[in-house]
Amino acid sequence: MFGPAVCLNPRAMRPLTVGQTIDSPRERVYEYLSDVSNYGAFSDHYLRDLRLERLNSRGSGASLRFQLAFPLGRQWGDLSLDALEPPHRIVARGAMGRVGRIAIECSYTLTTSGQGMTRVEYRFESSPAKPIDHLREALGMRFWLKVQSRRALRRLAAVLEGREPAAARVRAAAG
Repeated sequence: MFGPAVCLNPRAMRPLTVGQTIDSPRERVYEYLSDVSNYGAFSDHYLRDLRLERLNSRGSGASLRFQLAFPLGRQWGDLSLDALEPPHRIVARGAMGRVGRIAIECSYTLTTSGQGMTRVEYRFESSPAKPIDHLREALGMRFWLKVQSRRALRRLAAVLEGREPAAARVRAAAG
């Protein structure tokens, strides 16, 4: 008989991880990902209305607000670059959903893969606070996010490899 699973938050979504090998040096990929104003170039197919929360879009504390265009309901969210370990890892933390009640964490892990290539592993984890948020994730959000994240990494590779022109950078909200 198996024992109970150990989990700090029983409602936490299992982390999802996707990867992509990019024909670009790790330092270049790291520099690109450590600037949140570039995120719209590869993730605007599922993150809408991206806005910088601070004028400085690089490094620790750089923040981004977005609308997640999930088919069963759109959700606002924000991310802030929290931990940067050049040129290996970038961690962003934030919240999304109604009044920011779903804690989220995203990370990019970069490893050298072959000569001049980089393996990018993207990991996403969320902790829904309410049963309705947990139900939304159970009704396909995890699968949908995995598909969208794979597509985003393919688009990131196309931008960094020069196969696709970079979209306009995200700008600070007017106000």
